[in-house]
Amino acid sequence: WFCFLRLGLVLTMAMFFTANRRVKIKNRQLVFFYYGLAAAVLALLITKIYLWKEYSARVRMAPLIRAAAWPVVPRDPAGFATTTSQDYLCNQSRALDYWQSEEEKYQNHICLPVCAASSSGQRCLSRYETYVQEGPEQFFFPTQFTERSFALDGSEIANSYLIHSAEALAVEFSYGYDLPLRSFLGNAAGVESHFSTSSITTKICRSDGSLWKVEPSSSAIRLTVPEIFSLAGQPGILDEVQDQLGANLKPRAVFQNGPVARVSGLSLVLSIKCGSFDGINSCEQHRVSGDGPVCTLSARHREAWSFREDLMSSLGNQSSHRKFHGIRLSFEKDGEQEFWDFQQLFLAFITVLVTMQIPKWITTLFMTRALGKTSQVYKRLLVPVFDIKEEASGMAL
Repeated sequence: WFCFLRLGLVLTMAMFFTANRRVKIKNRQLVFFYYGLAAAVLALLITKIYLWKEYSARVRMAPLIRAAAWPVVPRDPAGFATTTSQDYLCNQSRALDYWQSEEEKYQNHICLPVCAASSSGQRCLSRYETYVQEGPEQFFFPTQFTERSFALDGSEIANSYLIHSAEALAVEFSYGYDLPLRSFLGNAAGVESHFSTSSITTKICRSDGSLWKVEPSSSAIRLTVPEIFSLAGQPGILDEVQDQLGANLKPRAVFQNGPVARVSGLSLVLSIKCGSFDGINSCEQHRVSGDGPVCTLSARHREAWSFREDLMSSLGNQSSHRKFHGIRLSFEKDGEQEFWDFQQLFLAFITVLVTMQIPKWITTLFMTRALGKTSQVYKRLLVPVFDIKEEASGMAL
């Protein structure tokens, strides 16, 4: 019991309440130290709030943007005429043979033209077979396919074909969004609708961030497949080797490091970005005339196998299966819309008030700890010990 009583007395004597005491200290060095530190902290706070835009609320635009696209196919077979380089590849089509494994061999290629009026009896490709619309925002343009025919006796015949129609195709599309508006206090304030055919100006950007052209809000946007490749920074990639997809296992192959993109296929992505822009490249920084909203359009490619295996037909006692490789074109959406927001401004204000106490704490710590005997004087001044009993007994005397 004696030990507990003694511990209680010690705790009672150690307990005290610290009240704020306002003291004005005349010391030029300390004044410069405090205000210099306060100015640095304030500058960092303002920079942080400005760069991170902590004064505004943001709405993601990706779920709000809607796009509708459709292919543009030449009606005249002459529109599918091959270029000189394509003619050369057709004459040297066996050079594009590629063995991925012992089971997957793409070999003995021949060029397959698009059917013309004089193509009677000749193997050709219909203009409606030059594309597949896989969804409202996704297309597949075949550049190669392998056809395997299986007879009832178990025999198999495989033929591979090169298709040069993709370069003659184009895509037209339009897009829009419904943006929910918010007041300064954060309340819902209706919906604002915009469309690329009526109010949105589209800046089309190259892969290096430079501006290619500005598309006004008047009609659907049209891009040819070669233009999309150029925007992605890969104008001739269809006839380039994709060495990341695996070496060619065919003995004495012309292209040993991998398949040509026309054989492997690849993915193209058109990116639509709307909302507030940070101006990270010259295309986003470019100013356009008009008061309507502005969006950017860019393209990129992905090196990956791109194929379809959705065509199976039965012809009498023989069935055939086609595996297509080609260009898969899809859309993605991005962007954020910023609004002035009272709650965010209030939080930023509270952050400034609280953080600006740090210079005072640091200065006080420096005064009471780092100045030797002078710190002891400041400490007795700033943190005096006041005992009400002693003061009361002194008054009684």
